[in-house]
Amino acid sequence: GTMPSPKKKARTDKGGKAAESNDDEDADEPKTLYDMLQVPKTASKAEIKKAYYALAREVHPDKRPDDPEAKGKFQQLQNVKEVLLDDDKRKIYDETGQIPGEDGMGDLS
Repeated sequence: GTMPSPKKKARTDKGGKAAESNDDEDADEPKTLYDMLQVPKTASKAEIKKAYYALAREVHPDKRPDDPEAKGKFQQLQNVKEVLLDDDKRKIYDETGQIPGEDGMGDLS
């Protein structure tokens, strides 16, 4: 019994989504960088760029002046793209699930 119980992470058993969103603003965000760009883990750089540009257009702060979170989402998208387009960083991320050299992006989980 050395495995930590996976129960801690879910936090969905108490009041579902509503309870989550208060203490974790990322509760409804997808959990991996690939999910955030909506690409498979095997995506090529070209696919990643394409997905990034499509999403960046959607969440761009200029496009969504009424969305106070647009800027943050846009910046997060840029961080995701940087990691996945950098061979070394992507390798580290794939192996550890950690975003290498992150600046204030916080843990995704």
